[in-house]
Amino acid sequence: MAVNRYTNKTFLILCAVTALFTIAGCKKKQPATDSEVSIEAIAGEDLVVEASEAPVIELGVGVGPVRFGMSKEEVIKHLGQPDKIDELIQDVVRLDYISSRGLNFGLNPTVGVNYIKCYSKEYPGESNVTTFAERTKKGVAMGASHNQIVAAYGEPDRTDSKGPFTILYYDNLRSEMIITNDRLVGIKMVSMM
Repeated sequence: MAVNRYTNKTFLILCAVTALFTIAGCKKKQPATDSEVSIEAIAGEDLVVEASEAPVIELGVGVGPVRFGMSKEEVIKHLGQPDKIDELIQDVVRLDYISSRGLNFGLNPTVGVNYIKCYSKEYPGESNVTTFAERTKKGVAMGASHNQIVAAYGEPDRTDSKGPFTILYYDNLRSEMIITNDRLVGIKMVSMM
């Protein structure tokens, strides 16, 4: 009888533990929103902030937490160190995340971020490109067709052909959809400033 009680208690404890692990394992982690990021402190260095998922493009506004007008330091705070920093003319800077995230940002010393560009690895003339992994708020991702872009954003204000590119201009969103072979390979957004 004592062995039976011990076996029954052990069995009940094992069942309870199994049930707890099953319940914990069934809880689905919700995807992070644009504003939710994981922060990891590195001893002796600034904070490095990594987005838990690729940031969503909001045409005319920004990409994820990065908005037009932000400073170089603010962009780096949100996205971490760029793959490279290009010093251009008159203190204009380009933060290049092309090989790691498929993004780059142009910054003017007085107005901050003044252009944002998202890339596909199929973008002609660029090498070592990672395809930007997320979509616009209206669901358009790299590789979308001309018809899919028009279905999401309507007819462009104008269309232009430049070399291998067809560019759809959305003036009210200060944005360009760059297409090659009927596939979206780039998005460029320009600040109003």
